[in-house]
Amino acid sequence: MEGRGYPRRVSRYEADGPALLVLLLAGVLFWVIRRLWTGSRIRRLLLPPVSIRTLGGSSTAVAGRILPIVEIVAPVSGRRCVAYQDVVESHEASRLGDRIFNNPYHLDQGTWRKMSGNVIGAFVVADDSGKALVWPAGASLIIDESWSRREDRLALRDSCDGRRESEKIIRSGEAAYIRGTPHTFDALMARLRQDCGVMPGELLQALLNQGDLKNLPCFFADGNPFVVANQTFEKLSSDLIPDVFEG
Repeated sequence: MEGRGYPRRVSRYEADGPALLVLLLAGVLFWVIRRLWTGSRIRRLLLPPVSIRTLGGSSTAVAGRILPIVEIVAPVSGRRCVAYQDVVESHEASRLGDRIFNNPYHLDQGTWRKMSGNVIGAFVVADDSGKALVWPAGASLIIDESWSRREDRLALRDSCDGRRESEKIIRSGEAAYIRGTPHTFDALMARLRQDCGVMPGELLQALLNQGDLKNLPCFFADGNPFVVANQTFEKLSSDLIPDVFEG
């Protein structure tokens, strides 16, 4: 009827928009603070690298180029590498996201929660003076590349929940920075006997059979600060630290 006013119906998007914006801004602020705190913590662990030839038994740092022991295949991307970081997450749908979008294909809604994570592989780092062996499992791992991901979309379609596997790889020929305590090859073998994790069989055989590796200083997780990065010391010292995986 003319002249009679009716209240305008508020859409779901208008009603939930402010709450969604607040959540988004809070998430961005948390990410920035976490990245700055992580970068500050990792930088406190960094030491200027020394020549591999001069290594003793104390905590130190080396830098050089990555050489393969054997190359392995990363499961998500199928790329060949010397080591890879693998993270498995489960997806839990957000009630707010369901109410606004009502669409289980929106993978950005809800929360991805880490179920498991591993660092697989080992490699040699070489500078002009010598070589050292690195087993990066258990390190504060900094890999400067984007994630490769594989998602279980069938589960996401059916229930708004699901699973995804993500990986980053370390390639032969890349720069490397290692902060840790060098040990003997025998100490590395003793550590592997305690926990070899999911080390590929061909890599384990190479460690046992390649005689030239037995004379190299070895870096592995021993409870002391241990940082492994596929970047130079100068780049780590000057740039914003990327995602750090605590193995």
